[in-house]
Amino acid sequence: MDRRAWKPLAVLVLALAFVLVASSKTYAQLTVKFGERTEDPRVGQIKAELEKAGFKVFEVGFASERPNRAPAWAAVTAATYATPTQEAMLKQAFNVWDVLYKAVSKDNPKTILFSGQVWTKYMLVLAMALGDATAFVSSVGAAKSEDEKTQALRTLVRQIRFEVMDLERQQFVDRKDFINKNFSK
Repeated sequence: MDRRAWKPLAVLVLALAFVLVASSKTYAQLTVKFGERTEDPRVGQIKAELEKAGFKVFEVGFASERPNRAPAWAAVTAATYATPTQEAMLKQAFNVWDVLYKAVSKDNPKTILFSGQVWTKYMLVLAMALGDATAFVSSVGAAKSEDEKTQALRTLVRQIRFEVMDLERQQFVDRKDFINKNFSK
């Protein structure tokens, strides 16, 4: 998929799919809805696997393909870190994507996998295409050296898209503003 198409696609899918309602300042009762209602048994399977891995799961959902929108699977979990760092966010996203991938690896390669991480009043959203995840798994499996595995990881990381949603305002915020507001001294 063309990298330039990612941001509008991510914003479109998320803006259309997420309905966020926060019932308290602490988001203890956060309700998240993603996509349309589905009876797909993989939703329950994914949620159970994430909970088994120790995640607090707010939502697992699917949004079907539509014109100008790829199909998508999303898992929204509580952040497992006190302060978001690149390493902490990627670690959580990879753990969530691993569960999603195992459940949906045979789906359309255009399918987008979303990891939504609820941190304070924000949801940090990391996304990648299923086809990119499959290429990564294949590359790592075929790698003959640690350098080749590292290169496969670098290639995958370049495909990841990142957005920040302010849960109080229920809108996406500029990543620079988010970083400056939360991490500048």
